[in-house]
Amino acid sequence: MSRVIRIVGIGNPYRRDDGFGPAVVQALRQQVPDTVEVFEDSGEGATLIDRFAGADAVVFVDAARAADGPAGEYVKLDATVETIPSDYFSYSTHAFSLAEAVEMAKALQMLPDAVWIHAVTASDFSAGEGLSDAVASTLPLVVESVLVQVNEWVQQDA
Repeated sequence: MSRVIRIVGIGNPYRRDDGFGPAVVQALRQQVPDTVEVFEDSGEGATLIDRFAGADAVVFVDAARAADGPAGEYVKLDATVETIPSDYFSYSTHAFSLAEAVEMAKALQMLPDAVWIHAVTASDFSAGEGLSDAVASTLPLVVESVLVQVNEWVQQDA
């Protein structure tokens, strides 16, 4: 039986760099196997927790703000072993952030075996479309990294 693998792009494409997650999943839709579930999500906490239900592996892609990181910096976190810094996602438009959703799922023992967060530090969350140059330049690297990770999981099922 195949494992359930989900990719969730978090963000709002009408808030500039906050559209990073949806931009990544749009690029991935035609590249991942049909067995992989791909979602765009606004980032509402309860919905994020629901994405864990029945999944064996979940990949989240989101824009974030780090206090000391430059725009466009790519960070990959293993949420099953790392505590996700809540201030890393606090600048986004999400009231209940990805970090809090992951930590709540951990506390409720709802976390799948594999949960990865691919994030890029962003600088522009203003109204409007289009990613800043620094964030847009990171997009191909993140797409490739998520694709490699997902294909490794899929091959384990074969």
